Amino acid sequence: MLVELAKAPREKPHLAAAARFCLGEIPWTEVLKQPRNAAEFCETFFYMGMGALARGLELDAIEYFRACRAAGYRSYSEHDLAAVELLRLGLAADPIESAAPEKPGSGLQR
Repeated sequence: MLVELAKAPREKPHLAAAARFCLGEIPWTEVLKQPRNAAEFCETFFYMGMGALARGLELDAIEYFRACRAAGYRSYSEHDLAAVELLRLGLAADPIESAAPEKPGSGLQR
């Protein structure tokens, strides 16, 4: 299926590029020339992360999943799926939010 996606003339260019990246046909620098907006970057980074995981490149995958989340396109399933993958890897979905200090007075007082 991935091979067909990479070569389909009617496929969105950013998804075809992500498929070609997953197949090892093009480097990440070429893939990132295709997305035109935040939504397409969100999708692209997620699929690049899945491709990196499939090749055993966990650190690369983490960076791609974090970039997907940072694109901020919350209405796309890839945004949520990137969080699932990060959690599966034992990481916070949004490390910046999880590292934020507690608000004053939010703790329980006895």
